[in-house]
Amino acid sequence: MSGAANDTPASFEFTSEADTNWVWENNAETQGVASLQIPAQGEYTFTLWMKSPNLKIDQIILSTNPDYLPGKDPTDPTDPAVAQAPTFDPEGGTLGPGAEVYMASTTPGTSIFYTIDGSDPDAFSTQYNGSPITLELGKTDIRAIAMADGLADSPVASASYTVTATDASREFQEEGGLVVMEGENASLLAAADTRPPFYGEAWKRVDIAGATGGAVIQLPYMTVGVGREDHARGPRADYLINFSTAGTYYLWLRGQKSTNAIGSLYVGIDGELLDIGLLPVNNFFKFRDLGDWKSRWQWDNSEKTQVHAIQIDTPGVYTLNLWMRYNGLVVDKILLSNEAAFIPSDEGPAESPSNGGIPALPAPAMSPEGGVFTGAVEVSLGSTGAADIYYTTDGSLPSSSSTLYTGPFTLNSTATVQAIAIRPGFVDSSVTSARFIAN
Repeated sequence: MSGAANDTPASFEFTSEADTNWVWENNAETQGVASLQIPAQGEYTFTLWMKSPNLKIDQIILSTNPDYLPGKDPTDPTDPAVAQAPTFDPEGGTLGPGAEVYMASTTPGTSIFYTIDGSDPDAFSTQYNGSPITLELGKTDIRAIAMADGLADSPVASASYTVTATDASREFQEEGGLVVMEGENASLLAAADTRPPFYGEAWKRVDIAGATGGAVIQLPYMTVGVGREDHARGPRADYLINFSTAGTYYLWLRGQKSTNAIGSLYVGIDGELLDIGLLPVNNFFKFRDLGDWKSRWQWDNSEKTQVHAIQIDTPGVYTLNLWMRYNGLVVDKILLSNEAAFIPSDEGPAESPSNGGIPALPAPAMSPEGGVFTGAVEVSLGSTGAADIYYTTDGSLPSSSSTLYTGPFTLNSTATVQAIAIRPGFVDSSVTSARFIAN
């Protein structure tokens, strides 16, 4: 200590167990417990001198507790002498555009260093400053380490991410002869041919009031419609469906068309137009004419032209295709049923379960969950992870343009509170809604 050799014991010697393994040792089995006397508070220099060759020292601990026993593994995260490895939020997986990653260590006072090139991080790597890391399209592997004064470096933690511009791996599961999909949850919104008259246009995801999930897909506005012979050049929306039951399925769409637009589109399976037994010029799905469609939502099965019956010969994964025919059409929900007499109404059944693809955020929690109140009521909202919560109190559907939740708020009169969780890289949550009635 401070340049002078320790008297008792005269040297520090590892047991034979250290020949082939990493071990913690206090010299008790060889020459007695090694102890150091610190006579007063202050700065001291701890010194190690060579006695025998080839010895490897990984970590050094000094403790005033004679019963203290460090972990057997020098990288044991429960050892108080080792910094906790960084954690990631989200932990990895497939995410959407703009996805952000947060990192943290539960050990106070740590600095986190990370790499994205596959190399092991060290103190010369990029330091995490607390702001989220925005991921680029494609695959990114993050490796991170936590360091703190007086502690051994943490083990290296890693997470792998794939950021996709589409939800191409999402598969919807048919169950009991029924499969239902929100229009905005397409597996792929494929852009049209870049040549005139299409110019690379595509279906757009749009937040819109009255939609069952708060959003829809909408066709672009173009100067011409798309003829049957050119349908493959126009904008296309794809939905992957895993059919467990073979048979004939009947197509229903919940939609809305813009002013002066003809509510029609082409439908196909696995890239091929459906053959519904009509003349080619009429081989499309057409909503009924219902007068003023500008503010109306309608389920339709195209019965004015012919009901679209889709034959699924064997169980498996198929792709339902929707191509543009005329502009401005909005698709809110898509339903396939193997019951010819089935007719959806109002918002229709809930969306079918799906696997793969971009994960959806859980709906925000609300407390209290509505009800009658006297005087005033304080409402709290909560969500997991780093999602932002937006809410409304006028009954309208919330979106990223609504009020950002920053803490509990007070209601003094009857109101309907609706909230949604939004985070880059995730599908927006479903809407949480509750009615509060002033007594």
